[in-house]
Amino acid sequence: VEFSQAEQSPLPRSFWIVGIYLFGLLSMMIRVAFGYRWSRKIRRNGKAVLEGTWPEALTHALASMKLRSKPAMIWSKNISSPVVTGILRPMIVLPLSLMSGLPKEQAIAVLSHELAHLRRFDHLIVVGQRLLEALFFFHPAVWFLSRRLDQEREKACDDLVIQAGHDRADYAEAPSESQVITNQPSANVLRRIAMEGTRAFYSG
Repeated sequence: VEFSQAEQSPLPRSFWIVGIYLFGLLSMMIRVAFGYRWSRKIRRNGKAVLEGTWPEALTHALASMKLRSKPAMIWSKNISSPVVTGILRPMIVLPLSLMSGLPKEQAIAVLSHELAHLRRFDHLIVVGQRLLEALFFFHPAVWFLSRRLDQEREKACDDLVIQAGHDRADYAEAPSESQVITNQPSANVLRRIAMEGTRAFYSG
């Protein structure tokens, strides 16, 4: 029995390239999906911030950052520094470690940083950034530029806080974004993947 040359030829190289890309893309989207699920869990399980220094500090921070819309604030045991999470209804999430309280001026500075992210629409921009990471995961330059953008975003918010008149010394002592980790054992691989993916849904 004779077979045609087309039947005997192996799969074209383009088939494997497309297959590898789709596998990588699927893996990256799963990473983001874990992050979205973890972000929703943080929001769902959080406890509203209703007492202490923080509600008053938020009012002052809104005035200093010239914002009218007041986001919700919740406590969460799964982070260790303040973050903004959410897309359509962003909220500020505070770690339980801050329940003991901060000096009022420092609390205002911390919240002003989070509000600066909202003022810059970072909670929306960062989602697009993570999706671009997923689409172009194969290109080292994308990851380099994305990390630089993360750093520059934080610096830009820092500058807005200082420009709003907050004391640089007080602000320098505030919890940093690099401290955003779970308080759970690091051996839980899925949870680590989820928190990494959650970067798509928060700004620190």
